[in-house]
Amino acid sequence: IGPALFYSYLEKFGLLDRTDIEFDGESAGKLEYFEDWTESELATHSFGQGVTVTMVQLANAYCTLANGGILMQPYIIDEVRHDDGTITKTEPHEIRRVISEETSSTMTAMLTYSTENGVANNAQVSRHFVAGKTGTSQTYKHGKALSGPGTTLTSFAGYGPVEDPQFVILVKFDHPRASEWGSSTAAPTFSKVAEYLFNYYNIPPDK
Repeated sequence: IGPALFYSYLEKFGLLDRTDIEFDGESAGKLEYFEDWTESELATHSFGQGVTVTMVQLANAYCTLANGGILMQPYIIDEVRHDDGTITKTEPHEIRRVISEETSSTMTAMLTYSTENGVANNAQVSRHFVAGKTGTSQTYKHGKALSGPGTTLTSFAGYGPVEDPQFVILVKFDHPRASEWGSSTAAPTFSKVAEYLFNYYNIPPDK
């Protein structure tokens, strides 16, 4: 799709700016302007190398997929209860449409296939379909890539239920020693948290 369009989608998903969630000192991701990318950087940026994002940014991007392609304003405070008994409730605020509903459905199908039939199968939840993706980031020392357990940053992001998403979960481990892969570390943790939420919200099985 080329660097300009790719960069514009990262921008639309909110990965280049702070989310402005109610959290003092929130950081933003870092990425050079697309005109400064080399040809190889376009390729490596496509799978995450050279791109930094915060967990709130990434979780909100997954919320966009779960929300049918609409980026929402994240918030922490659900409601404020005043001394006089009145309640001020936070209302959901739509920021912009990022992708079409059709594209969102396609992405959800791909992410569901990833958990059901791909390398993310450790994220599966019994009796429920979930959509998600693993992440494994290399770290470097003296300019050389490290390898093996304890050298990577691993993650798993996903949501469920796939037909009517109620939650997004993002799990991240720094330098896990059990394995170097997100599929073996973060994915099983996602599965446990998701199963708890399906039971907590009493969501009926869909598989």
